[in-house]
Amino acid sequence: MSDVVFTPSSFTTISSPSPASPSPEETSLPQPQAFAFTGSGSEFFRIWIVNLLLSILTLGIYSAWAKVRTAKYFYNNTTVAGANFDYHGNPISILKGRLIALVGLALYYGAAYVSEVLAVIAVVVLALLMPWFIWKGLQFSFYNSSYRSVRFSFAGSTGKTYKVFLLFPVLTVFTFYLAWPFAHHEIKRFMHTEARFGRHSFSFKSCPGDFYLAYLFGMILMMGLVLAFFLLGAIVVFFAYKTMGSMEEVLQILGIPLLIGLGGVYLSMFLIAPVILAKLQNTVWNHTSLGEHTFVSNLPVGKFVWLTLSNFLLIVLTFGLFIPFAKVRLAKLKLSALSLVPGGPLEHFMAGAQQQVGATGEGMADLVGIDVSL
Repeated sequence: MSDVVFTPSSFTTISSPSPASPSPEETSLPQPQAFAFTGSGSEFFRIWIVNLLLSILTLGIYSAWAKVRTAKYFYNNTTVAGANFDYHGNPISILKGRLIALVGLALYYGAAYVSEVLAVIAVVVLALLMPWFIWKGLQFSFYNSSYRSVRFSFAGSTGKTYKVFLLFPVLTVFTFYLAWPFAHHEIKRFMHTEARFGRHSFSFKSCPGDFYLAYLFGMILMMGLVLAFFLLGAIVVFFAYKTMGSMEEVLQILGIPLLIGLGGVYLSMFLIAPVILAKLQNTVWNHTSLGEHTFVSNLPVGKFVWLTLSNFLLIVLTFGLFIPFAKVRLAKLKLSALSLVPGGPLEHFMAGAQQQVGATGEGMADLVGIDVSL
């Protein structure tokens, strides 16, 4: 996220035959500011292919620099209110984080080679350390993101991170994953309410029920698709019996309807993820605010499912070369559905967001760059 200039909110003059003058609240009509992604697949392909080749030639060492180049491209091409974002991550810090992860992985495999008991101990230790790594990764990711030279930050504590990323996921296992929508809601609530933009705080006013509805919608759709495909298989069996007149002959082709039914199961499992993700993007951002400003997301579920499916097929058909184009297509669709609704003059808000860089900010620059997917 980079140095940019906000476009002031538009003002509409309301004329009236009445002698009374309209109040400022009546004349000031803040217009929603749409997010947009201005990059292109062909442009990003050149960055992606160079990153890939250099990462291979350097045995993965260049991947830290590749991550920074990729992040800067996507941040710089993400705009809202006439301004774009910027990314400031240090590749050396990211490389240190990846080396730490590599050492942890090596220790695990070493323990597993020596003894099964040591392998179990290593898994437990890594599980206990994971929330701490996530906490550091969130601090690094937020601090190295900015909009109009104002940095983001993450104020969440270690204790809250362990509660959200360790306690709640463990709870889902003991509830046969029925508590997962609740855990997912708590993760999003934690990340949004602890996020900061300069001196301003984000807020998140959703409830777990909103997440349960999104997951329930996806599950109902999946069951409907599975039922439809098995019904299609049953129809095939019925007409085969009517045509052949012998159950023995029908049994010989029974694999076809079974294949249709299983195909429906796998297809529905593939489609349920983008359906739920689209629903959740709308749920999360429609309940998020930054100071007096709110967000609106209207990501169309059908378009998102089609984009996900077509991206997957094109990536397979091009042996992976379509990946950069797929990422750009995804960014364009998701951001085009998102808008910022100003609750007041944006220039005043930005003036109040400016923060002093003190000892805490300087210390954040030395954070180890542990990758965290947001």
